Amino acid sequence: RRHTRYWRDWSSDVCSSDLAPFARAVAQYIGSDHTEYFVSPREALDLIPRLPALYDEPLADVSQIPTFLVSHLARQSVTVSLSGDAGDELFAGYTTYAHAETLMRIHDHIPASLRPVTSRVMKTGAHLAELIGQGHRARQLSLSAYVLNADSKAELMNRLTQFWSDERAPVIGASDVSPRQNPFSDLALSDLERMIAKDMMTYLPDDILTKVDRAAMAVSLETRVPLLDHRIVEFALGLPMSLRRRGGEGKWIMRQVLDRYVPRALIDRPKKGFGVPLAQWLRGPLREWALDLLSPAAIKREGLFEPDAIARALHDHMSGRRDRHNDLWSVLVAQQWVEAQR
Repeated sequence: RRHTRYWRDWSSDVCSSDLAPFARAVAQYIGSDHTEYFVSPREALDLIPRLPALYDEPLADVSQIPTFLVSHLARQSVTVSLSGDAGDELFAGYTTYAHAETLMRIHDHIPASLRPVTSRVMKTGAHLAELIGQGHRARQLSLSAYVLNADSKAELMNRLTQFWSDERAPVIGASDVSPRQNPFSDLALSDLERMIAKDMMTYLPDDILTKVDRAAMAVSLETRVPLLDHRIVEFALGLPMSLRRRGGEGKWIMRQVLDRYVPRALIDRPKKGFGVPLAQWLRGPLREWALDLLSPAAIKREGLFEPDAIARALHDHMSGRRDRHNDLWSVLVAQQWVEAQR
């Protein structure tokens, strides 16, 4: 049974990320038992106060909200479910990898003496993109400027995968902590393979698998991850990168297998995450909740973050100058969790 949830923008009746027609078309083609359920913003918003108890730690992945809700829906019909997680790590599917490949090639071809100049030019481009309302382009240029100015490939990859979108994270004491060394840095791997290996050792177990396991177990739903069968892992990691990524396309070999069963026209579209319209919600129904948790007094009281940096991020987002919802969500989850422990 395939259960699918879709999200409606809180301000209108138009789906903010309407994947329903595509999922429905695939289900009809393969003949699966297909269930659709359209989630109201109220359902998602009512879940937020429960997050500290559900996850038992400040887990700042906004897809934790739809993951819990789809687990709740599935549990009404089944007690065991299958998860497709780990495919992006095993078969190089994340769009971040394409960005990383591009930046690493540029980094290799720009002399170290010219990288600061290139970085300043990109920062100027990011500022201009913001002025004309191209927020996504501005974020890409700003990140690229920061990443390309790295002294080494290892530092480049650390910068590329950091969560906070500004150059300096606002966590008090963070500058005193040395960056985590990639345990695969000494192996005969390509730069991209090292990045993927690091994701498999950190992001996959610490975020993805934890998020799904705790969301599902909160409703007594068992989950299984077939792609983490050791035979599949050994097979995938033994493949050359050309079979995992080709022509800028991730999960290439998996797509060749899928083509035998589903027409490419039904599935060939840009990759989308499993999220909610958090950027809009923070400016709308979640505004007062966010302003309360991120007030200077609350930030100082908990002592985790630098108040000025949080105030800037909050102003950027609420004014519409820059989309900072991911940054703010990470701080909100931490603040909420600490307060819940009082």
